[in-house]
Amino acid sequence: ILPFMSPEQMGSVTKHVDHRTDLYSIGAIFFEMLTRTSPLQEKDPMKLVYAILALDFPTATSVNPTVPTIISNIISKLLAKDPEDRYQSAFGLRMDLIMVQRQLETNQIDHDFKLGSCDIISTSGLRLWGRDTETSSMAALFENMIESSSKAAVVITGTAGTGKSTTVQAFYEQIKLKYPQTVLVASKLDQIRQIPFGCFRPIVNELILRVLANPSPVVKFWGFKLKEILGKNGGLLTPIFPLLEQIVGIQASVKPLPFIENQQRFLRVFTKFVAAFAEKDRPLIMFFDDMQWADQACLQQISEFVRTSEAQNVYIVMSHRTEATTSTLLSPDVQTLVTEIEDCKTVPIARIHVADLGLSDVIFMLDQMFGHILKNTASLASILHAKTHGNPLFLNRLVDSIRTQKFFKFDASGSWHWDYSQLENVSDDVMSQARSDILKLSPGNRELLSLAACIGQSFSTDLLASISQRDSAEISSCLNMLQKVGLIQSQSDKTGKSDLRIQFYDQTSSGDERDFAENSTYSFLHDVFQQAVYEHVQVEKRPSIHMDIGKILLGLAEKDPHVYRMRCFEIANHFVKALDVIKLDSTFKLKVAAFLYWMAKKAKSTVAYSDAISYCQSSLSLLDLPTDPLQALSLLPKIPRGLFKFGSAICADYAELLYLLKDTQTAYSVYHLLLKNFQDETDIFQVEITNIYLQMILMAIHRTDYDAVFDFYKSALAVFGFELASLDGIHIEDEHLYSQLVEEIAGRKIESLINLPLCNDVRERCISTLHATIAFVAYLRRSQLIKVLAFQSLIRPLQHGWTGTEVYLLNCLSAELIRTGRLRDSFEIVQLASQVENLPAPNFQFEEVDWQMPCLDPHRCVSTQLIFISHASRGRIASHGLSEPWHRSMSCALEGVTKAIQIAREDRDVQSEVLGLVTCCLLRPFTDTIPDLYFNLNKDLATVQEVGSVSHDLADTVVQSIVRPMREKTEMYNQRCWVS
Repeated sequence: ILPFMSPEQMGSVTKHVDHRTDLYSIGAIFFEMLTRTSPLQEKDPMKLVYAILALDFPTATSVNPTVPTIISNIISKLLAKDPEDRYQSAFGLRMDLIMVQRQLETNQIDHDFKLGSCDIISTSGLRLWGRDTETSSMAALFENMIESSSKAAVVITGTAGTGKSTTVQAFYEQIKLKYPQTVLVASKLDQIRQIPFGCFRPIVNELILRVLANPSPVVKFWGFKLKEILGKNGGLLTPIFPLLEQIVGIQASVKPLPFIENQQRFLRVFTKFVAAFAEKDRPLIMFFDDMQWADQACLQQISEFVRTSEAQNVYIVMSHRTEATTSTLLSPDVQTLVTEIEDCKTVPIARIHVADLGLSDVIFMLDQMFGHILKNTASLASILHAKTHGNPLFLNRLVDSIRTQKFFKFDASGSWHWDYSQLENVSDDVMSQARSDILKLSPGNRELLSLAACIGQSFSTDLLASISQRDSAEISSCLNMLQKVGLIQSQSDKTGKSDLRIQFYDQTSSGDERDFAENSTYSFLHDVFQQAVYEHVQVEKRPSIHMDIGKILLGLAEKDPHVYRMRCFEIANHFVKALDVIKLDSTFKLKVAAFLYWMAKKAKSTVAYSDAISYCQSSLSLLDLPTDPLQALSLLPKIPRGLFKFGSAICADYAELLYLLKDTQTAYSVYHLLLKNFQDETDIFQVEITNIYLQMILMAIHRTDYDAVFDFYKSALAVFGFELASLDGIHIEDEHLYSQLVEEIAGRKIESLINLPLCNDVRERCISTLHATIAFVAYLRRSQLIKVLAFQSLIRPLQHGWTGTEVYLLNCLSAELIRTGRLRDSFEIVQLASQVENLPAPNFQFEEVDWQMPCLDPHRCVSTQLIFISHASRGRIASHGLSEPWHRSMSCALEGVTKAIQIAREDRDVQSEVLGLVTCCLLRPFTDTIPDLYFNLNKDLATVQEVGSVSHDLADTVVQSIVRPMREKTEMYNQRCWVS
């Protein structure tokens, strides 16, 4: 079979596999019939593949001189390597063979006979008409990007069906000829199936599949490369892109960071990951189609790609559907993104509007399709243009329809004729024509197509069979018919390594063969058709359909974790659209409420905050509570205890999301109401209360409202019987610090304290976490308090055991011992802190919601996890900067602090980064040469101020109290040195 396969089937030619590959095979058959031999004589399969791709075929006449030249020319045209040079239709081939037969029978050979004069270009394989200006502009911008090793962006606007995606495809084919290593990955957003961070899922999955398609050594190389890039943050991405684990292996979970730092870390890590696939000799094109459906998380990530210097050789293309009346108007969120890119100045961006085709373009298209032998081409073009307004999608469908219905006739004179009367009843609107086509379907097919539209842009026969309760064979038969009508297409028709057409992978598809719908997936030919079908579904029936789809997918997810990981958000979205129906089932609604709550937390981890709020609102609605958290909290005390705790957990997460979306006032109001609901049962809700106060403290730290920090800290301690005044009242003299410490530890050696047990007491862990959370602010504002807390960090574990939150405070204690001259003891404290940091987590767990249980037990304890802030970076900085200089060398200390700063920067731990930079300023006078000292101090100062702006001027206190005096002293010292 190999000698009869076309070049594009070999996977190395940048052409799409379509019906013209069959015409190639017919040519190979004709050649062997007339010459008794194959066009190529290679026996080795690899050599034969190379010959098909690269070598010229002999003519049939050269092999067998008895073959007429004109027949040989027809065979050579069929065997052309480029599909564009072959016959474009079997009709064109048939007409040429008929004419040649007549010439041979009459012995009147026309040597000037033009092959393919009656050929018809199928609308499914049409070239792009009238888009040369747009593709040239995109190509010029791309080439400028390659030359400067930078990045660029393009926004393509146009109404539905104007060919935005096809324009990008044509641009890709154009630049692929000059830059063959260019990689294009595309994502099509779906109005029905909107998934958090969904626009990046198919793009990342395609990049991963490209890696996995390589031999094992190459996959291992990429594994090492990506693990080096991701570092310890790989666990941020593998839950969202499970296929990544096949390259980098299972990744450890990542410690959470508070608020903005968590968002910034995710954006930066994901940007570095995608940027790894873009190089100067292998540029990356990311195409986001239908950006009008983009969520806020996707827009933020695209903005990060633009702003960061880490992503180079990346070409971002965004298409946006506009209305006919506002042809260039973008949605507000996308407009904000485009304005941000334009204001960036360093990233060139082009706005390209794809308008409807003009009359001259329609005339040219008809000439190309019918080989210049169509009668009254201009008149037909005028009618078609008037009917379609030049919309390429509608124009192609209309031409295909009138050809199929034989409105065109080919006469004996060799010309095409058309009948005007047949065109009078054709609709002049794309959506109207689509609705008309749908109404012509049988009721069964129309119902099946309606179910498919509710699933999304793409769908599987298995899922359709389950929902419709019809046989899979019957479903396949119906879908084949719908495919012939031109409303849907098989995904298998779009796949193949050699296919240059843009691959719009499903947002939920992993590319893994375990996907339950791997062999029979279809998609709508255009989202206009999906929209028309969905509008045809009665509004009152949609919730029931979405609930059935959600139930089926949830059942699959409960059996197969792979389906859950890939389709959990799709399931959630179907349930959100079916809330009114789900509420009628008292048991199932609690299960869905728990599921949506976990989807809210999962969406928050991908910084999709708006989607997370939507899931929280839906979860509250299923508990028969208002979707507004303040109103819901006022009703919570009146509902059963288990649901009270569940509703409280939802509202607590809701408040955090509100703060992340800049609604600080409402977030504080929600937290205060939560505390009010818990005030009568503080012993039972210790974890919840502490968690709320921690969130409020962190919010105040981000806003640099330090008075509020200590007010919340004071209120939280009061819940556990502590008075902040009692801590402030403790005064520890520096000269007595060590003696009091020795007295408290009762003669034990410091290094032996690591053997103390782990703390399993809830109250003590809450108190210790509160101390650790405000430690850095106390370091800046209350020197006596930080001394007391540092002292307590060693004393309290003697009574209660280690909680694991003492790391930073132990290093502060080390610093205090240095001031008293106890250098050896300070170093032992630092070593102890390092050991405490590596202690395993205590056996201390909270019950949580399990969405997979048959029903939600109303008495089950549902609570948010207690937040344990990681101070690892801060501890390393204190260890290296405050203790190590006295035991090793200043240069080693500076090197250690620099590494700790890098870790803090990767974690987006702004507070630790500021502390590390300040420590560098303190160490440099002892490590740098005089000429370098002033330069490096100014550099550190500039970085502190830059980081400070990110953390809402958190560094201002540090700059004023430490860095500026240090710089002034250095300037004076520098001047004295130069004078001397």
